[in-house]
Amino acid sequence: MKKKIMVIVIVVIIVIILFYFKSRKLDSLYVGNISDIEQVSIVSGGTGDIVVVKNTEEIEKLAQYFGEYKLQPDYFYSDSKTGWSYGIKFEWENKQIFITCIDTNRVKVDTKVYKVKNSDSMENSLKDLFDELSE
Repeated sequence: MKKKIMVIVIVVIIVIILFYFKSRKLDSLYVGNISDIEQVSIVSGGTGDIVVVKNTEEIEKLAQYFGEYKLQPDYFYSDSKTGWSYGIKFEWENKQIFITCIDTNRVKVDTKVYKVKNSDSMENSLKDLFDELSE
């Protein structure tokens, strides 16, 4: 009987751990429907420059582009840096969420830190996008 209980406890712990560290797409963190997004702002943390996108087609492209990034919670991240390279703010219906790129492949959404799983460098992608939209 004790062996069965131990096996059940171990299985439950494994399931909880797998769920806890499960990857998810970035778009699941900011809004359910892309068409609800009214404005996207990209901010350079180094210069403070801001690019604002209000065009519906461009917003859809941005939301789809960033939505494809797969994230995994990084519960053990404890860097004391306070700066960030780029930030993206999605705004809809008087709500907003600010996603900051805190290093090459980590983003912070609200107070949670995530590893970007399917990208060489999200930071470089944001820089390229920012530069393109600034022109």
